[in-house]
Amino acid sequence: MDLSTLSEILSDKITISQLYDLVREEEKAVPLDKKVERLLYDLMLSTNYKGYKYLRDSIIMLVNNEADSESFAKFVYPALSEKYGVNRQSIEKNMRFAIMKIYEQNTDDNILRLLGKPALSVPRPTNAKFVSICAAKMRLER
Repeated sequence: MDLSTLSEILSDKITISQLYDLVREEEKAVPLDKKVERLLYDLMLSTNYKGYKYLRDSIIMLVNNEADSESFAKFVYPALSEKYGVNRQSIEKNMRFAIMKIYEQNTDDNILRLLGKPALSVPRPTNAKFVSICAAKMRLER
């Protein structure tokens, strides 16, 4: 938002719907990786966990339609394994641990607010389901 737009807002020359449109345009300008990082931050996942980067990258892959949730294990784990030079089991374990931390550190209300009802599986969703839920949220916000 530039200075002239701000002065129009302050002088009531702009309507609420126009303001809403301006905000939506600003949100669209935010890169996908930053939106995903913001979501993980809001879910209180520390960047210190190895699973953080695996979750971030797998969510981006699903949003960009590089993979789908049905072929998650066949596509995402091998792609991450190649990118980071670690074995598939390590990636799967670290993602599972990161998801466990998310569910330990958040209340059901916070998870519901950020991800919606599908994320309230008992006790927690699988890696593929969690990433699919996050990717669906990111797609809806585009």
